[in-house]
Parts: sequence; structure tokens; C-alpha cells
Amino acid sequence: MHPGAFIMMPRNFFLAFILALSCTAVYAAEPDWPDWLAAQRRLPADQALQHLYDAEATFGHLSEYQYWLGVYLLETTAPLAQALERFERALMLDPNNAGAMYDYGLVMCKMGDRASCANILQHAQAQFGTPPKLLATDHVAEKLVAYGEVRTGLGYSTNYNRGPRSNSLDINFFGIASNLPLAENDRAQAGFFTELATNATLTHISFPQLSLTLNALRREPRAQLANFTAIAGELNWQYIPNQRLSFLYYRLDDAMQGRLDAHAIYLAQQLASYGYWSVGIEHRQARNYSGYVTFRAESVYPLLPAIDVLARIERDFGQVGRPELQQTRATLGINLKTLLLDQAKLDFGWRSQYAQDNNVYSSVFGERVRHFWQNEFGIRLSWPINKTLEMRSELRHFRQTSNLQLFIQRETQFTVGVAGRF
Repeated sequence: MHPGAFIMMPRNFFLAFILALSCTAVYAAEPDWPDWLAAQRRLPADQALQHLYDAEATFGHLSEYQYWLGVYLLETTAPLAQALERFERALMLDPNNAGAMYDYGLVMCKMGDRASCANILQHAQAQFGTPPKLLATDHVAEKLVAYGEVRTGLGYSTNYNRGPRSNSLDINFFGIASNLPLAENDRAQAGFFTELATNATLTHISFPQLSLTLNALRREPRAQLANFTAIAGELNWQYIPNQRLSFLYYRLDDAMQGRLDAHAIYLAQQLASYGYWSVGIEHRQARNYSGYVTFRAESVYPLLPAIDVLARIERDFGQVGRPELQQTRATLGINLKTLLLDQAKLDFGWRSQYAQDNNVYSSVFGERVRHFWQNEFGIRLSWPINKTLEMRSELRHFRQTSNLQLFIQRETQFTVGVAGRF
């Protein structure tokens, strides 16, 4: 190119050239992330947090930046949902960010989502191992993680005792068809109730990993209705990464229906997608009937980060003396977790189950094999009072249809209360 041609170029070229030089200079002046972070770590948490926000245009594309922003949000009074969002961004930028995955699971625990918390932490441990700080210590107490909640509330049910929808039954006794009115206590009973519940999990982090979970629920209705108590204990032994053996005991005690005791053992395999599948066997003893055994297989698979799908198949093998000697059940469920605004959380769940006996239920209701279809959905809204307390309101609707009039049921239930997490 002739030297004189250069000065004849359009003025826009020189403007673009100068701008390019300026951008290059700015990029070159971008601070080094490790050194910049080290400087912030020497500052008070609230000051470092503000500096992190100011530097988002510079470092926002880094997984480590999003992770540390979430860490400092946890150290301040910011809502947990804001920290959770930053850990999610960190994992989207780098799925192998171990710190983000561990803290993501721990925030899920603090927000009360115990199932997601357990799945994520187990996945993190299987992928990254136990955190080095815990491996380096011989103190058992430093390897223990405990979390749980206590909740209380007031509720109202349109059918507290799950009575049949009809107040009378069509029966056939010795070939004579008749209509038998139900006793008042056996009919659907509506009323208010109070409840107190707690759950707690204690986990030993190193392999082979052991965890113990305890649950308890007590409901006290108005005087003419029956109280209800449920307790459960589960011991999990994770002998290799992603695989665990579970031992379960639970007892249901209804003043009207009687008592049911159950023992179970399950083998579960964790999936890479935070889901799992499990198989197990359970023995149940109900009221004055002979016991029966249930074989169960189920799988939970996350379609999306906030959507879990449940599929389950069960088969009962009863002993002589039970009305339903054998029964087969198939269940499909969906759980949807959605964050609203900055703090409030909305959970939606739906479950559908079909069941059929293999034998005639009772000649009184005709020579018919019983089958029924259950559908249940629930919506729960929770919003934090502070970092440990939250208000909850929940609406649930249950509907069961059957070829036997006795088992046609409906219930709508509403509860409101407060829960404290630890």
C-alpha cells in the first residue's frame, strides 16, 4: 500500500482502531481472579459481598465467582433462595465445581427439601469424595452432619376418618339384597385438628456411610374424632458409593382403625441424574388380621431440576384371615418445586394409584374382585420468617373410586402452621 493511501482512509477506520486499542487495554487490565478473590477474603463479609456484586460484569462468566457470591450470601442475612440460585449458576458453568454442589445440597437441607438434599449430597460424595477437611480429622463429631425440622399447625379436613362417601351400603346377605345404613362413627367426619411433627437425620460422612432418620407425627382432632400417631425410623448403610441398604420400621396408630406395624429392607441405587431406583420387601401386621408381605420396586427420576417423576409397583401376599389375600398396585407421581419471588417457595405434587385384589373381597358385597383408583394432589406454599423459621400453608385433595361402594372416598384438607429447621 502506498504511504499516502493510509492518510486517505476514512476517519471511521481511525475511530475503530482507537476503540480496539482501548478495549484491548481494558481487557489487559482485568484483574486476576485468584488474587482479586484473595483480597476480598480479607474483608468483612458484607463488604466483600458488595465488591462481588460490583465485579459481576468482569467475573460473572466464572463458575468460581458464582460459587463465592453464593457463599457470601449465606454468610449474610440474604434469603436462602438467592444463594441457591448462585450455586445453580456455578454448576451450569462448571458441573464439576465440588464446592458448589456440596453447598447446593446443604442449602436444600436448610430450605426443608430433604429428599433433594440427600440425593445431591450423596451424588457429590460419590463424585468428589468426602471433603478433605473431614478426611484429615480423626474427630468423629466433625464427621457428623445433623439436620431436620419441627413443625406445628392447625388443619381442617372434610373427611378426617376417610369414611365412605355414602351414608349407607348396598349388601347381599344370604341372597337377600338390602341397604344397610352406616353407623355415625363410620361415616365421613369433618372437623378441625392440630398436629405436631418432627424429623431428624444424623449422618456419618465417611465411608462406609451410616445415617439414621427419625420421624414422628401426632394429630389431635376435636373430641368426637380419633387421634392419630405415626412414628418411623430408618437406618441407611451406604457401603459403596451410590448404593445403599435401608432398614425401616414404622408404626401407625389410629384410635378408630387400630394399629399397624411394619418392618422393611430395601436396596437402592443412586443414579447419575440425582434420581434412584430401589427394590425391597416389607412385612406388615394390621389390627387383628394375620400379617402380610409386600414386594416393592420404585424409581424416582428428575425430568428437570425442579421436576421429579415417581414410578412404583407393589405386590401383597397375604395370609389366610385377611379379606384381600393378594393385591397388586401401580403408582405414578410427579413433584414440582418452584421458587416464587425471592423467598416464597411453591411445591406441587400429584399421585395416582391403581390397585386390584386377586380374590373376592367379601360375598356380602357380591362375588366381585375389588379394585380402586386413587388420585391425590397437593399444593404447599412456604415463606421464610428468618433463616430457621418459615410459615407453611398446604392444600391437599384425595379421591378414591372403586367398584365397591364401601371404598368410594373423598377428602379435602387444609393446614397452616410454622416449621423450624436445623
